[in-house]
Amino acid sequence: MKPINCFIKKIFEEREERVNKTQRMKTSGNYTHFITTDKDRYVLRLNGDGWRYKTPEEIKSEVKLLKFLCSHSILVPNPIKISNSFVISFGGRNGILYKYLDAEPVVNPNLYNCFVVGESLAKMHKLTENFKFPNKRRNWDLEATKETFEELKEKFRKNSCLKKHKFAENIQCVLDELKFPKKLPKCAIHEDLGRRHVLFKNSEIYGILDFDRSYFGFSVLDLGQAARGWCFDNWIYWNEEKFKFLLMGYKSQRKLTKLEREYLLDSIKFGILERVIAYGYKFVYTKNEEDVNFAIHSLINLIPQVKL
Repeated sequence: MKPINCFIKKIFEEREERVNKTQRMKTSGNYTHFITTDKDRYVLRLNGDGWRYKTPEEIKSEVKLLKFLCSHSILVPNPIKISNSFVISFGGRNGILYKYLDAEPVVNPNLYNCFVVGESLAKMHKLTENFKFPNKRRNWDLEATKETFEELKEKFRKNSCLKKHKFAENIQCVLDELKFPKKLPKCAIHEDLGRRHVLFKNSEIYGILDFDRSYFGFSVLDLGQAARGWCFDNWIYWNEEKFKFLLMGYKSQRKLTKLEREYLLDSIKFGILERVIAYGYKFVYTKNEEDVNFAIHSLINLIPQVKL
């Protein structure tokens, strides 16, 4: 039996449950396992490598946010305590255990999907305006992204495939155009509220997943990331109508400030660009053609399309 399976079996012995099956789930970077016992189904998410790594303290902060949102009836995973701790650690990786949410993400969102996603995002933003993470978490804002790009820039320039498309130079051009004033409102932001992280059942949201990248940052950046995830049809065309409904749902719960409206377009562009850099990074180390094609396509075709 694999060490991870032995570890999982031991966890559930404490819960007086028998493990019937464990299966590694396909994810973009974390080590996530689907577990079936004689009583229920669960998910164990352990951090990935590189910038996916999370300290036990960072996991504790994520748990606090999830518990806070659960207490206010926001449909997010409710972490399970094992051996008097919500932090699950194995093989140098840290994470959380929660019950499996039996629902599916939407592949091609309709207008109503976009509306309720905007609505839920605004509810979370209003609730967490004064939320305090107990421990420092990695920041994914513009300054952090610029630092990451500086670390990767020479690798991008030396890669023959990326060099052909002037990948580093085009990223630099967009980065130089972006700015976000410190006076923008802040809250606990999800940071990656794309389609795969929202589960639906009977057309309604059943669960919001993966607060792995959450931190205390500008609300409008979270809205920009959501627009990136929900308002492109087949990742080819920007759909202004879907964006209109996403924004309508958001405004039904929280009004944007004048400053946020001013920087909303930049927030969407930043949301795309941050993923461009992430997929470029993955390609440099994995040589996966899907990663590089998506990164180049997003940079050259998606960013210029965005309109408000």
